Amino acid sequence: MLKSDLGLRRVAPAVWRYGLSILSVAISTAVTFPLQSFGVRTSLFFPAVLLSTWFGGTGPGLLAVLLSTLSINFFFTEPFLAFQFSARDVPTTVAFFFSALVISSWSTSRKRAENRLRDSEYELRKARNELEAKVEERTAKLSRANEELQSEIIERKSAEEKIRRGKAFLAEGQRISRTGTWSWNVASGKVTWSEEHYRIFGFDPGKTKSSFQLFMETVHPEDRSFIKQRLDEAIRERSGFDLEFRLALPDGAIKHVQGVGRPALGPSGEVDSYIGTTVDISERKRGEALFAGEKRLLEMIATGVPLKEILNVLCQIIEEYRPGTLASILLLRSDGLHLASVAGPSLPKGWRQEM
Repeated sequence: MLKSDLGLRRVAPAVWRYGLSILSVAISTAVTFPLQSFGVRTSLFFPAVLLSTWFGGTGPGLLAVLLSTLSINFFFTEPFLAFQFSARDVPTTVAFFFSALVISSWSTSRKRAENRLRDSEYELRKARNELEAKVEERTAKLSRANEELQSEIIERKSAEEKIRRGKAFLAEGQRISRTGTWSWNVASGKVTWSEEHYRIFGFDPGKTKSSFQLFMETVHPEDRSFIKQRLDEAIRERSGFDLEFRLALPDGAIKHVQGVGRPALGPSGEVDSYIGTTVDISERKRGEALFAGEKRLLEMIATGVPLKEILNVLCQIIEEYRPGTLASILLLRSDGLHLASVAGPSLPKGWRQEM
């Protein structure tokens, strides 16, 4: 008995396997009865043989061949319902018998091949599992070392991520509050700016290199001597500073900023460097100027100052609030066709006459 057949016997009881042969032949016989008028006599028995051999094995397959041959001879060969062989029926019966044997043999061979393939796959998986077990055993120490290394890498990446997120939060906070940070090494003159500090001073962080000279050149010309004096005093007195001054940006705009610095002393007790912040306070300054201008206008109105003078002051307030703007007040004349310039102290004289 073949190994594959023995394996199959362990899966399916013998009664079930041989019962399958009897049942499949019976079904083929029943289906052939109504179809014999169309010339169908033997073709439906081949599936019964194939099915019995595939699922039952060699024995049930041979039984299906025998039962199919007997069924064809008994039910579908004249004289019907009798086991008799005439000379003219021998070729048909023999042809079916040998064809069924060939199909059964082919099905058995195919099943054996599949079983051998399955056994080979099992042996291959077994060998592979044994090899993997040996590899895992040999690399256990390496794995532990690798885990320790991975743990160190994870900790380092976690620390780097915290630093990165901290820098991102700081940069976003500086952008929202319009606050730049800086450091200045007094001895070497090296200056470092944050990205927001570059933007406050009107420069692109990726295209401009920070320096103390660049800082002084950006300070408004009218404030440079004041800034230089206060910085020299702070270094000499080893103290911090809190200054408000103006910037003249490369595009011509004027900004008001507040610079705060705190000293870091070296081993000798002298100032080694400063670290600090620069805050853009332009909006606050414009608001203060506007509030002061409104207060001044109300005082002029209350004290009976002439209208023309009040309107001139109003133009000046507008020009201070919006640097680079020329303000003028026009009134419609009594003829309803022409405008008269009643205020505009900063306008060219010829321009007012033309209007």
